[in-house]
Amino acid sequence: MMALNLTINASNPPLGALLTAEHVKGVVQVSVEEGKDTQLHVSDSLQFNDVNSISRYLARVAPALGLYGANMMEQTEVDHWLEFSARCLCGPIILSKALGELHKALSLRTFLVGHSLTLADLSVWAALKGHAGWPSQGESFAHVNRWFSFLSTQVPFTAVGNKYASKKAPLSKSSSDDKKQDVGKFVDLPGAEMGKVVVRFPPEASGYLHIGHAKAALLNQHYQITFKGKLIMRFDDTNPEKEKEDFEKVILEDVAMLQIHPDQFTYTSDHFTTIMGFAEQMLR
Repeated sequence: MMALNLTINASNPPLGALLTAEHVKGVVQVSVEEGKDTQLHVSDSLQFNDVNSISRYLARVAPALGLYGANMMEQTEVDHWLEFSARCLCGPIILSKALGELHKALSLRTFLVGHSLTLADLSVWAALKGHAGWPSQGESFAHVNRWFSFLSTQVPFTAVGNKYASKKAPLSKSSSDDKKQDVGKFVDLPGAEMGKVVVRFPPEASGYLHIGHAKAALLNQHYQITFKGKLIMRFDDTNPEKEKEDFEKVILEDVAMLQIHPDQFTYTSDHFTTIMGFAEQMLR
């Protein structure tokens, strides 16, 4: 069994990292000791100081637990909530807005991501547990209260909460107002209906799938899954000199690696007749 050492700042214990350590202790041996700064010591050449980085590492060395999500899409969502917990749950004014987003996300869910517990739940619960404004403001958000109460009854949450939460230094309004809301999220689709959303991913078959393409593809997949809709993958074959079949194959392989499953494949040339009709109409 792998042995790791987690040193925590006793006056401001990292509840998210401690929760993660508590969940993986059956697979990974993590010793916890108090010190000046929070740090996960893996080896003499590898240490982590950021709480979210510590949680991610612990989840990755215990993949069977699924704390970092079951696939790449869920991992992306987990990352969103990790950033959300660090940047949005940081003060009374921002807290109200953040709770509204949480309330909406949990309206039909038991867990924030997928159908089982992940780092998303651990980090957000930890942030709320250590927030002085949560008990009073949380009463207005029934779904968040339900989710928080459910997790609070689980043994790991009780163990960490009872032992460390009282030592957590309360967040001050002044320090929270200085922090910027710099967090990515999936944009709402006003008026979208279940089963009627159609999204299209049109990569250019003139190179490899770069990070922008990957983000666009994952965004489309999010709406495909969320609304039980259709994802169309469309290649532009109007310039044979640039759009090469080899690149097309590579992009398809990359999309498969991202675990994205388009419902339909199309080409611009499929619609030449329609395009020509509109062009002639504009000329007239």
